[in-house]
Amino acid sequence: MKEDIKSIREIILAELEAHLGTDVAILTHSHGGLPGLAAIENLDKKSRIAAGFQNRVSALLPMASLLVPAGVSGFDWGGGNIPPSIVVKNVPSPVDGKLEVEMSTPNPNPVPIELFYHDVPQKEAEHYSSLLIPQVISVFRTPVPFAGWKIVPIYYLIAEEDKAFSPEVQRMIIDQANEARLQVNPDGGKLVVVESVQASHSPFLSKLDETAAWIRRSLGETV
Repeated sequence: MKEDIKSIREIILAELEAHLGTDVAILTHSHGGLPGLAAIENLDKKSRIAAGFQNRVSALLPMASLLVPAGVSGFDWGGGNIPPSIVVKNVPSPVDGKLEVEMSTPNPNPVPIELFYHDVPQKEAEHYSSLLIPQVISVFRTPVPFAGWKIVPIYYLIAEEDKAFSPEVQRMIIDQANEARLQVNPDGGKLVVVESVQASHSPFLSKLDETAAWIRRSLGETV
């Protein structure tokens, strides 16, 4: 997790430094909400102005994505349970073959295509399914060090046909985020802006035009 956050932050800072008159928006998907929204510490408007800069991270766009409080891991947020969409097994460490590490893979029942890409054309779904690789399970057990979604304007896209991360859970995440944001902004004027799309866990593949339009609207365009 620490390495993921560091890598994302380096990219954000590079963009802010290369384009001093332009803000940066962060789009996250699924698990990417954990490291992605933790990478913006001190990059919000207030912090950047205090540091002598005019540009900042101005918007967060989570798509079927996790929003977890600081000090809480993905598994903690889910009650300490492994989500039914993944399975965990021990495999030889790529660093030291004498050791084993816990890795997660998509649950084979249902198959990944049904879980993530059921509304994507079959050949495309097969292609993207073939690109899936195991993930070290520790990233889900590592507490998030910072919750950027509490302080930066946030625009959430719900995937209404998501079989990996149900729309009911996504709405619960939004409700919890609004409660937390009200504690920071008691005027109630900065709650999560919500849109939805009739799509699987991967709306950027199955509903590309709708997803692109949501991004543009979230960043102030009239679409």
